[in-house]
Amino acid sequence: KLIGNGTGITYSEATTASNYYGGTPWFNAIKEFSVTFDDAITSIGKNMFRDNVKLNGNISALNVSSVGDYAFKGCISMDYVSLEAVTSLGTHAFEGCSTLRTVSMPATPSVSEYAFMDCTELTSATLSVVTAIEAHSFENSGIRSINNGEYVSLPNVTRIGDYAFAGSGIVKIVIGAESKTIDFFGDHVLHECKGLTYVDVASNLSTIPYNTFRSSSTPTTFVSPLTTLKAKKVSTFAAYLADCFRSLTTVEIDSASNLDHSNTAGMFRNCEKLNS
Repeated sequence: KLIGNGTGITYSEATTASNYYGGTPWFNAIKEFSVTFDDAITSIGKNMFRDNVKLNGNISALNVSSVGDYAFKGCISMDYVSLEAVTSLGTHAFEGCSTLRTVSMPATPSVSEYAFMDCTELTSATLSVVTAIEAHSFENSGIRSINNGEYVSLPNVTRIGDYAFAGSGIVKIVIGAESKTIDFFGDHVLHECKGLTYVDVASNLSTIPYNTFRSSSTPTTFVSPLTTLKAKKVSTFAAYLADCFRSLTTVEIDSASNLDHSNTAGMFRNCEKLNS
């Protein structure tokens, strides 16, 4: 058990990738171990458990509000993370935790860059108040559900960074809500998600970038399995946006959306099954 006085546990010397090896407190542990956080601990510092392959089981803490950069990066024996009070999540915090399956962080407003990248077994997350999904945060993860047992639901999100869900396990995603506006929607957000079949952009959004679902190259070699695209609040659709959608059968857009030829050239080319 880790016992603190409320100031948290830190290891400030290990701040860069070049000097942390051999320095973090549990690096190169011989035996498997688990950690129980005392209620007095409110923060977990940068690099604290980084690349510790012997840290196993569940990570749970009631009063930890801050997790530092790289804190659990590369911990490949964890199953479950429950950090109910975390409001500040560092970059790369759980990157590469390849056995992590479930995450509960209901108080976290922003998922930081690379936070869960390469968490290939991560399928479920609770992020009840999240408003920002930063760049690469779930890239190449196994994520299939957020805030919903069946799909990714992000009703409060106003910002989604580049490659946020690229290559992930998403099958269905609902982004935002009718009363919300997405202020930033990055490139390659759903880049080559090979199981993605349903997308609903429910919030107001100025433009869906042309490379949202595919690489920058034209023509694309990636074939998306997407069957349904709902985007009634999207103002403009980029050219060639859907040219990789061979299975698309349903599109819902608003009559006020900009479908001018100069902006949407080739948007639905190759959509052989589109019927409504």
